[in-house]
Amino acid sequence: MKILCTSTPMEGVVGPLLPIAQALRERGHEVLLAVGPDVRERVEEAGFAPVIVGPGAMEAVMRSFAEPGAAASPGTSPAFAAAMFGGVFAPDLLPALRTVVDEFTPDVIVHPPVEVASPIVAAERGIGNVTYGFGQVLDAAIVDAIAARVAPIWTSAGLRADPFAGIYGDCYLDPCPEGLRLGAAAPARLVQPIRPEIPGRTTDELPADIARLGERPILYITLGTVPLFNQLATFGMLFGAVAEMDIDVVATIGANNDPATLDALPANVHVHQWLALHPLLDLCDAVMCHGGSGTTLAALSAGLPLVIVPQGADQFENARACEKAGAARVLEPDHVDSAAVSDAVGAVIAPTSAERRAAGALAEEISAMPIAFDATAIIETIG
Repeated sequence: MKILCTSTPMEGVVGPLLPIAQALRERGHEVLLAVGPDVRERVEEAGFAPVIVGPGAMEAVMRSFAEPGAAASPGTSPAFAAAMFGGVFAPDLLPALRTVVDEFTPDVIVHPPVEVASPIVAAERGIGNVTYGFGQVLDAAIVDAIAARVAPIWTSAGLRADPFAGIYGDCYLDPCPEGLRLGAAAPARLVQPIRPEIPGRTTDELPADIARLGERPILYITLGTVPLFNQLATFGMLFGAVAEMDIDVVATIGANNDPATLDALPANVHVHQWLALHPLLDLCDAVMCHGGSGTTLAALSAGLPLVIVPQGADQFENARACEKAGAARVLEPDHVDSAAVSDAVGAVIAPTSAERRAAGALAEEISAMPIAFDATAIIETIG
């Protein structure tokens, strides 16, 4: 089969796609990736030569801000999601994806729930439409807002507008373990569980200042890769909160931030722009993060308890799910201060913490889910 994989240009969205694309290639299929400019290097490192389509993430964010109501709650509201994914990405990607599909002639398109141009092209060309999830099923209010925004695009193409914006087509690859699920499963014709993969390999090397750690508990801190969320001021507050704790802290601050611009770091804090997550999590005892789906599922896959400081997008849902499962302490934006952070970290990082036990149970559940090579066999029945 010939399979086209698409993604919006955010690390948290393209990250779960790469194991799927690699698995499909291992199964003998011809795989082409069409992605935004921000993730070109990430895709090339995974061994693919991508076609670059659509705007960059920050361009899309800034254009979305221009819409009434979208800027009031960036990254959190249905209005913002509709503006960004339905009002910017969908119309920008549609002509480019039509060209790619007509030249590549795939049997199936595999896309994330926030890339809603692909379902239109799939419907136009009569080819399979598969969605890969990256966490919880997308909030129904967000799906409704996106669907309303792209409905005129469907009708202008001579199609009946899909009530879910085409997000739930022939099949949904679901990485969410049942113990973490907040609501119903995706309303797709087929739903296939797929094990979330921790980015990187256990054999990847860590810098010397990290590899030598291990004499005391290690906390990993990240606020993801999106500049809207990984602000240096927030990192500074978090570092100050754990400076006096008897732990070591490893933090990744993203390619958009320069570690050299940080104020003098506490002696127990080690900062890098990026680190291979698989070997790093093997060293760690707990994770403090924003609640992005990739980081959250990676931490739970490694059996690590969390402290979550959600800021936007799907982070509040992920935080709520982890808290409900007992695997995390959650600090809402208006309750994040040094005392709250140090108390939460001290609680979850304890060897006998309830959060550690709950995270371990979720890790066992995740390990029983089908790996990408096995899960993607269902795609061979579509198209």
